[in-house]
Amino acid sequence: MLELKNEKHIAEQFLQGMLKADDTGNYELFIKHYEEEDLVDFSPERFEYDIKHMQAKNGRNVGYEYFGALQGYRDGNHDGCFRFV
Repeated sequence: MLELKNEKHIAEQFLQGMLKADDTGNYELFIKHYEEEDLVDFSPERFEYDIKHMQAKNGRNVGYEYFGALQGYRDGNHDGCFRFV
């Protein structure tokens, strides 16, 4: 497995922020790293609705486990990025 300590740390910080946003209903924290074009039709109300129903269906997050990273992830202008799972 690739050793990507710096990249993994960045991914974990991102994930922890997203999970905290989910748990606290913090829209601003959730969208912190989004581009404007990705937020079209994603209002604070939509976020609240999505979180409410996601938690009702799946329960709250209790933890996460790192499985690894894939090199060469391709998606538009993100060629060559790592994808953490």
